[in-house]
Amino acid sequence: MGLYCRNFSASFSSLCLLSIIHFFCFNLPVASAIHRNNDTDRLSLLEFKATISNDPLGVMSLWNSSLHFCRWYGVTCGRRHQRVTMLDLNSLKLSGSISQHVGNLSFLRKLSLQNNSFTHEIPPQIGYLRRLQVLSLYNNSFDGQIPSSISNCSNLVFFYLDNNNFAGKIPAELGSLVKLKAIYLQSNNFIGTFPSSFGNLSSLEELPAYKNHLHGNLPETFGQLKSLRDLAIFGNGFSGTIPSSIFNLSSIIYLDLGVNNFHGKLPLDIGNSLPNLQFFSIAENQFSGTIPASMSNASNLELFDLPLNNLAGGVPSLAKLHRLSEFVISGNNLGSGKADDLRFLSTLTNATALKFLFIDANNFGGELPEYIANFSKELQFFGAELNQISGNIPVGIQALVNLEMFLVDRNKLSGNIPSGIGQLQNLKLLYLGNNKLSGYIPSSLGNLTNLLEVVLSNNYLQGTIPSGLGKCKKLLRLDFSINNLSGPIPSQVIGLSSLSKVLDLSLNNLSGSLPKAIENLKNLEILALHGNMLSGELPMVGVFKNSSATFVGGNKNLCGGILGVALLFICLLLWRNSKKRKGEAASLFDGKSLLKLSYQSLLKATNGFSPDNLIGVGSFGSVPKSVNIIQRLNIAIDVASALEYLHYHCGTPIVHCDLKPSNILLDEEMVGHVSDFGLVKFLTSRMLYYSTNHSSSLGIRGTIGYCPPEYGVGSEVSMHGDVFSFGILLLEMFTGKRPTDDMFKDNLSLHNYVKRGFPEQVKQVVDPKLFHMQLDADATSNHNFRNRRNNMLIECLTSILEIGIYCSMESPQERMNISDVITQLSSVRSKLVGTRF
Repeated sequence: MGLYCRNFSASFSSLCLLSIIHFFCFNLPVASAIHRNNDTDRLSLLEFKATISNDPLGVMSLWNSSLHFCRWYGVTCGRRHQRVTMLDLNSLKLSGSISQHVGNLSFLRKLSLQNNSFTHEIPPQIGYLRRLQVLSLYNNSFDGQIPSSISNCSNLVFFYLDNNNFAGKIPAELGSLVKLKAIYLQSNNFIGTFPSSFGNLSSLEELPAYKNHLHGNLPETFGQLKSLRDLAIFGNGFSGTIPSSIFNLSSIIYLDLGVNNFHGKLPLDIGNSLPNLQFFSIAENQFSGTIPASMSNASNLELFDLPLNNLAGGVPSLAKLHRLSEFVISGNNLGSGKADDLRFLSTLTNATALKFLFIDANNFGGELPEYIANFSKELQFFGAELNQISGNIPVGIQALVNLEMFLVDRNKLSGNIPSGIGQLQNLKLLYLGNNKLSGYIPSSLGNLTNLLEVVLSNNYLQGTIPSGLGKCKKLLRLDFSINNLSGPIPSQVIGLSSLSKVLDLSLNNLSGSLPKAIENLKNLEILALHGNMLSGELPMVGVFKNSSATFVGGNKNLCGGILGVALLFICLLLWRNSKKRKGEAASLFDGKSLLKLSYQSLLKATNGFSPDNLIGVGSFGSVPKSVNIIQRLNIAIDVASALEYLHYHCGTPIVHCDLKPSNILLDEEMVGHVSDFGLVKFLTSRMLYYSTNHSSSLGIRGTIGYCPPEYGVGSEVSMHGDVFSFGILLLEMFTGKRPTDDMFKDNLSLHNYVKRGFPEQVKQVVDPKLFHMQLDADATSNHNFRNRRNNMLIECLTSILEIGIYCSMESPQERMNISDVITQLSSVRSKLVGTRF
C-alpha cells in the first residue's frame, strides 16, 4: 500500500495526503505482497488442522474458506498486518500432534494448546517463532525431549509444559531465555538435573518441577535467581545439600524440597533470610539437626511441613506465625520424652487460621495441655499418635468445633474419655487406641453422625457398647478390641449397613448371642469377634454371599482375627465363644514378636520379652538365646508362604503393605505367622495391570526401612512392594542389621551394604553368631569335616543373601516372584538339612 500511495503528486498538501493514506490503507483490498504473507499463515493453519486426528467438538470444521482465517475459532490476528498473533485452542478435547508448519507463523506471540490430548514431540521448528511470548502446552500427552531450538524464542516469558510425558534432560540452552518468568516442568519424566545455565535466568520467578525423575545436586548458580518466588521440586531424586545461597533468596515465597534425598541442616537464620516465605516443605528427606528458632520470624508463613526427616531436639516458639494454616513435623526424633516437650503448642494458639496440626511419630512426652482448647476454631486435623504423651484428654477439646480428625493413639493417655467429645459434630476419625484409657465409652459418641472411623482398641475401657452408636449412619470402621467391655452387642450397632471396613470387638468380655442384624453386614471386609463369650452360631452361609470380602482360613502361616482393610478373617472360634473357647483363643493367638526375637535374641542374645505387638495376651516366657540358620530359614519360608497365600490363593490378590519384624509372630514351635493386616489392600483387576509407577492418592503405606521406594513417590501398592519388604526382612535376619541402623546413611542402605560385599565378603556381611554357633557345634569334629561344613554354610548363606538382594531391588520389575523365593529358599534348606546342620 505504501508503493501505491507514493505514486501521488507531491503537490498535494500534507493534510490531503494523510487523509488519502488513511482511506486507502483501511478500506482498499490488501496488496499482493501482503497477501502472500497472509497466505503463508493461512496455509500454515491448514497444515496445523491436518495433524488434528480427533475433534469431538467439531471446532476445526469451522476452519474453512467461508471465513477469513483471522476469524477462525481460536485465531487472533494483528490489525495492521492481518498476521496470526495468537492461536488459542485450549480445552477442546483435541487429539493429534503439532505440525512443523507452526514455525511459519512468524508473528505468533501466544500458542495455547493446554487441556487437550496432543501427543508426539514439540517440532524443532518452534524455534522460528522469535516473537513468541507464551507457550502453553500443559495437560496433554506430549512426549520426547524439549527441543533445544526453543532457546531461539528469545522473547519467551511463560513456558508451560506440566502434566505431559516429556522425557530426557532439560536442555542447557534454555538458560539463554533471559526474559523467562515462569517455566513449568512438573509431572513429566525428565531426568538428569537442572543445567547450571539456569542461573542466567535473571527474570525467572516460578520454577515448579516436581514429580519427575530428576536427580543429583542442585546447581550453585540457583543462588543467582534473585527474582525467584516459587521453587517446587518435590517427588524427584535430588541429593546432597541445598546450596546455602538458595536460603538467601529473599524473594522466595514458595519453597518445596520434599520427597527427595537431601541431607544437611537448616540454616540457623532461615527465618530472617527468607522474610517473604509462605510455603516451606522439606518433607521426606534426610535433614538432621534442630528446627531453627528463627523460623518464628518468617511471619508470613502459612504452611510449615517437615515430616519424615531426622530432626531432633525441641520445637522452638512459633508465636509470631499468626498466619500459619498447616504445621506438620511428623516422623522425626523431636522431643525427649520429658514433661516440657509440648510447651511449643502454647505458642500456636496465636495462629488463628490453623487447620492442620500433626506432631505424630516423635518422642514427645508430657501431658496433652488443656490450652489446646484455645487453638483456632478452624482446626480440622490434629494428630499426635505414636509419642509418649501422658495425662488425660483435655475436657476443653469440645471447643474445637470444626475438628474432623483427632488421632492420639499409641501414647500413654489415661483417665476417662470426656463426654464433651460428643459435641464435635464434624468429627470423622477418632483414634484413641493403644493407650491406658479407662472408664466407660461415653454415650455421647452417638451424637457424632459424621463419624467414619472410631478406634478405641487396647485400653482398659469397661461397661457396655453404647447403643447410640447406631445413629452414626456413616460409620465404616468400629474397633473396640482388647478392652474389658461386657454385655451383649447392641443390634443397633452390629446392624449398621454403613459398616464396610472393620467391625472388631475381639478380646473383650462380650456375651449373649449375635443379633440377627448381623445379616446387614453384607459388604463388611473384616469381622473380628474372637476372644469373647458369645453364644449361638454365626450364620456364615448366605449372609456374606454378596460380599467382596475374602474368607481366609486353614493356612498355618496366617494369624486370624487381626485387623485389615480388605481382608475378612473369621476365626473358627467365632462360632461358639464359650469361656473354654476363650481360653483356646488365648492359646491360639499367643506368640512372640520377631522384632523382639531378632533384636534381642539374634543381635543381643538376651532373654525376656515384652509383648507390645501381640494379637492376644500372655507370652511363652523367655526367648531362646540363639536362633540357628535352620530356624531362621524356616521362619523366612513361613513368611514367604504367607505372602504367596495372600498374593495368589485368596481369590482376589491381597497386598500386606507393612511386612516387618514386629508383624511376624512365632509360636512355641518357632513357626512364623504374618500378622497385623491394618494396611492390607485388595488388588482389583484394574490395579493388577496398572503400572507400578502410577500415582496414587492413598499416601505412603508401610514402615520406613521396609517400605519400597516406589511407595514414597505415590505409586500404587503392588505385590512387588511386599516382595521388597520381604527382601529387607530376609537380609536383616541373616546379617543382624536393621535397615534403619545409624550406619545406613549417605545413600548406603542395607541392600547396598550386602550387595557391596557380595559374594566375596559374605562371611563379613552375615551375622557372626551364625558362625560362632557352627564352630561350637563342630568343636569335636575333624578338620576336613569342619572345612566342608564351613564351605557349605558360606555357599548357602550366599544363596540366601542373593535372594534378599534380588527381592529388594529398587525397580519393582527386577524383584523376584514370591513363589520362586519359596522354591529357592526350600532348596537351600534341603542342602543344609542334608548336611545335618
